[in-house]
Amino acid sequence: MRQETAFAGRARERQQALAALTAGPGVVITGATGLGKTALAASISRDLPVFWASAAQTMRQVPFGVFGGLLHEDDQIHPALIPAHVTTRLVRRSGRKVPVLVIDDAHLLDDSSAGAVLTLALGGKVKLVVTAQAEDVPEAVRMLWKDGYLCRVDLAPFHRRDTAELLRALLNGDVASPTIELLHQRSGGSPRALADLVRQGRETGQIMREGGLLWWREGDDEVLTATGADFHCWVDRDPDKALELLDDDELRAPVLLLSGRTREALDLRTPLTVAFGQAMHGKATPELTDPKHASVIAVANAWSTGEIPLTDPVLGRWLYEPGELKPMPWPLLDGYVRWLRGERNTAIARLREAVVQHAGGWRWFHSEAASWLAIGLAEEGDPDEAEQVLATVHSDPIALLPGLRLKARAAIAVAHGDLTAAANHLEAAIAAAHEAACPAVELDYLIEAMHLRLPVADELDRVLRRVEGPRLIASGSAALALTRRDGAELLHRALEMDRLGLGRLAWRTAETAAAILKRREHPRTAEAIVLVARLRELLHREAPADAPRGLTSREMQVAALAVDGLTDREIAGRLSVSVRTVESHLARVYHKLGVHSRQDLPRDLRRHRRQP
Repeated sequence: MRQETAFAGRARERQQALAALTAGPGVVITGATGLGKTALAASISRDLPVFWASAAQTMRQVPFGVFGGLLHEDDQIHPALIPAHVTTRLVRRSGRKVPVLVIDDAHLLDDSSAGAVLTLALGGKVKLVVTAQAEDVPEAVRMLWKDGYLCRVDLAPFHRRDTAELLRALLNGDVASPTIELLHQRSGGSPRALADLVRQGRETGQIMREGGLLWWREGDDEVLTATGADFHCWVDRDPDKALELLDDDELRAPVLLLSGRTREALDLRTPLTVAFGQAMHGKATPELTDPKHASVIAVANAWSTGEIPLTDPVLGRWLYEPGELKPMPWPLLDGYVRWLRGERNTAIARLREAVVQHAGGWRWFHSEAASWLAIGLAEEGDPDEAEQVLATVHSDPIALLPGLRLKARAAIAVAHGDLTAAANHLEAAIAAAHEAACPAVELDYLIEAMHLRLPVADELDRVLRRVEGPRLIASGSAALALTRRDGAELLHRALEMDRLGLGRLAWRTAETAAAILKRREHPRTAEAIVLVARLRELLHREAPADAPRGLTSREMQVAALAVDGLTDREIAGRLSVSVRTVESHLARVYHKLGVHSRQDLPRDLRRHRRQP
């Protein structure tokens, strides 16, 4: 193991041990087998005049056996003088430097050797580095730290974060969180066992790179064992053929739900479709015993409940079934719920993992994973990668949430500044959700449409009356409040969504509330400003840049698109205005900024293209 990676996850312990050795008489490093005691001892002493002695079970019957390398067979030394003799030999070897004696596995020392080590610690002429398992050690060794002669550094099993750090160092790259969890559990927190697993994974090809992350892969028999209708639907992606083979409503239900025939599925009234219909209205849903069906309901419930269910760390495609391994948060919904909270970076990281997980096996939720990731990337200003991600599910006939890919396309269009295309995609998404009788999904799209200032308030009000649940109602009510431009009401809604864990929408609403209240010099302006500042800090959002030299928001938008190289006609098409209007806006921009053409416009105007 390379020196720079050997102590990843052990930086604090190494610093403590090194300080005890360089500034004091030495250190005792304790811990169970496989936790890196010997490696740490070697690391802190490698540049010093060191003599290394290792105890062993076979030497326990030999008095002073560990000092065999420092004692000659013909030495006739009284046992009481052996520590002084060892000191003399070490000092001669080290020249003018203070010698360092490493005693490895001191829990295996015979009593005579243990007593000699304690005497050396008392003498102060030799520095000691002692490794031992803390249980069942000779009393003389225990006295080294118990009576304060040497500092003790205890190595505990790795926490998950330590495992992640060592894996990144060993593999020289970012590791998927399910792989971190899997190898953490299998290594038992032992750095040695973890290094052995990595070595095995490299030799067997089980460690591979997918989606920019390193993964541990094991046998995936979902595709290999699929037969009949399952093979036609989930492997061949031919739900029509699968439905021809199925006459049992329980078996037809998931095929219909996941192939865009939502209304037909709801008519079956199976436990799965009944639960799905309840989820689509924000109602409480019953627990389903089938893990795949329960996974469908968890996805359907994600926005209304904000719950992050558990999965296994091997495949991570379905809700957790009790087994040998402990569960971990399901990356698919961990990412989506974190996005709703406003935890952007973590959300995108988890959704990247979800895309890789659901690109294999039956791929029930591949479309949802890719769409949510594309939305996140687009809103973070990376529409090109968002388009690449979305292209992976472009023609896939399997998708649970109707219109979600269209919502992703709208987010990409907004990131490109093409508001007309964004509006068209959102209107199509709203229609798809409405046709599928999924009011909770329709509500989600209508809220986004309201933030784009599309005239959908009446539709939103209609849908809002059909759903239940505080998160759905709070989000929809906040979007409706945008039409009334009532700052106090918007502030109330922002506070409500913040309390419900909807940080992203709370922040967007609070920004609008603060602007309105400030403009009207309302008494609650300070409260709104404080909320905005807190949410910006919590969500790592920067304050919006000031408008350059008094440009209006529309002038900034037009100027930003001009900087991107769009013609007047292209800008007019994107913003749904006339070419003459664009020309007028640009003329005012040139005058205010003191420039004469679009080539003279400041490049940093691009940052004003996207609005909160």
